[in-house]
Amino acid sequence: MSLLSEKFLKELIPLENLDDESLGTALVFGANVLMNKDNSNKLSELIEIDPNDENELVRRMVNLLTFLAKFKLSEKEFRSIIDNTKFSESKKKIIFEVLQNNQDEMRKNLQKLAGDEKFQASET
Repeated sequence: MSLLSEKFLKELIPLENLDDESLGTALVFGANVLMNKDNSNKLSELIEIDPNDENELVRRMVNLLTFLAKFKLSEKEFRSIIDNTKFSESKKKIIFEVLQNNQDEMRKNLQKLAGDEKFQASET
């Protein structure tokens, strides 16, 4: 049984269609979004995508990274989750590298955001 639903796997298709370099750039951009770091460029300026598709692609990347960053994954555990996607081996490696390089900071920011949401909900 996969942790990734069929709906989630379908959401990954546009990411699977990016070339390796574009995927790496896009994932770093997505990680920066999660870490609340300044992204001075738009993603469509960094990789060749239609500017109209940019927000949707960023949303999908952030969803993937958010899901994966919730776990403190070894490579074996990461593989068990991501292996049923259609990502090539080189793309799986890129995703894992970006995740490993940014996981602690992404997790910290996600926990902070979750805490903020709980605080805001308790105020109402």
